[in-house]
Amino acid sequence: MLRLEVVTPAVLFLIGFAAPRLGWPDSDSAAIIIAVAAVWTAAAVSWAAIGWTVRRRLPKPVATRPALLPLGIAPPPIAIGAVGGGVGVNIGGSVTIHNHQPLDVTADAHNTGFAKAEQLMPELLAEMRRDLASHPLCREFVVMKKNNGYWAKGNELFYFYDDHPELDNKLRILESLELVRDITYNNATRFLMTERLAEYLRA
Repeated sequence: MLRLEVVTPAVLFLIGFAAPRLGWPDSDSAAIIIAVAAVWTAAAVSWAAIGWTVRRRLPKPVATRPALLPLGIAPPPIAIGAVGGGVGVNIGGSVTIHNHQPLDVTADAHNTGFAKAEQLMPELLAEMRRDLASHPLCREFVVMKKNNGYWAKGNELFYFYDDHPELDNKLRILESLELVRDITYNNATRFLMTERLAEYLRA
């Protein structure tokens, strides 16, 4: 397809040279037409040269192709399936098993809490363990001094300040570890063992 900047000056040249021979236009007009065609041609050539220079400086696109295997070699078959609670990937006959068992972070935190309690108050936990061995259904306990009077209901355990130094602090630690709950009422310091603590002490 011919471009406009090439066709137009060519037509003007033809008009400038051929028209005077046909009697129109006069020689002066023909000269002007030829001059316009020459200027137009020079401008078209310059513009084409600029475009060619710009195109040369533009980076050439890099053609990418997927990696090809040598002739006669087929890609290894891939199969995915459940294997022993994990995910098995079979590539070319070799099986890789990825076990995605969730981490039991809660259990680790609980074990850490029991270990901390055992380290800070082994005597108190030992007495609780003996009490639950004798009274497996008891969970409520009262904290008091031995010489204080208390009207017992008969279904609670007792731990005395006289036997366990800093007993209040130890119980607050157990409470922060969510192993006991403060249920104080009737002016008696009273706590309730959680089932988690009871199960741990009876294990």
